[in-house]
Amino acid sequence: MIEGVQEGAKNLNATASSATQQVRSNVHLAIEDAKRQMAERQEQASRLRLDEQKRQEARKEAAEKQASAMKEADRERKAEADRQAEALKKQAQALKEEQDKR
Repeated sequence: MIEGVQEGAKNLNATASSATQQVRSNVHLAIEDAKRQMAERQEQASRLRLDEQKRQEARKEAAEKQASAMKEADRERKAEADRQAEALKKQAQALKEEQDKR
């Protein structure tokens, strides 16, 4: 009978040891999974930050190009206005000279 009790105790110890080992294994797997998920989230956050930075740089570049194009258009309009003003001055001078001759 004592042998039966000892055998039962041995079996309980083995079962407890096995259960403890399984819990440790499960905890280890859970920790590794959590680490992997955290690394994936950090990588995703990093990609999102980089994507946003690229979008902001593209917007800034587009705005700078637009501003440059607008300045160039303004210069061209001013140059055309200056040419027209000069032509009108010459026309006015020619008319004045013609009137002075009369």
